[in-house]
Amino acid sequence: MGKQAPGRETLAGVLPETLVGSPRASGCRLRGAVANYLGAAIVSGQFAPGERLTGEIANAEALGVSRSAYREAVQVLTAKALVVSWPKDGTRVLPRSEWNLFDPMLLSWAFASEPDVTFVQDLFEQRRVVEPAVARLAAERRSEAELVTMLRALAAMRARAH
Repeated sequence: MGKQAPGRETLAGVLPETLVGSPRASGCRLRGAVANYLGAAIVSGQFAPGERLTGEIANAEALGVSRSAYREAVQVLTAKALVVSWPKDGTRVLPRSEWNLFDPMLLSWAFASEPDVTFVQDLFEQRRVVEPAVARLAAERRSEAELVTMLRALAAMRARAH
């Protein structure tokens, strides 16, 4: 990835050997491996908001993958609002306020190692905003059969608690 910050691993050093340089490696698997590495690095804070990822050519070469596989991985991250790409400016990490903290892949990247405290606080802040409204809508829209099922489940939990 060009010049590296001290202690930052190269991309090729973290991808499974079976994907890097393998003649049988599918573009989908390569794209996924690259997207997973970059997504985890962004979510963990290895790449700060506003930081530019090294160029497509340099990163693809460092990974031993095609430029198209690298480009497709960046498209995955763009769709998840982790990065934005601009001609002549490159690919930059977006601020956390742009991310969908409930995205399953983003959550798996965040919790693959010790999650950043701010990430967890942001996640719970969003839950405090969203979950009461979801619970209200579920209560308003529940059917009689669903209510009976919930009451039975509650009774079973109470019986086990005593």
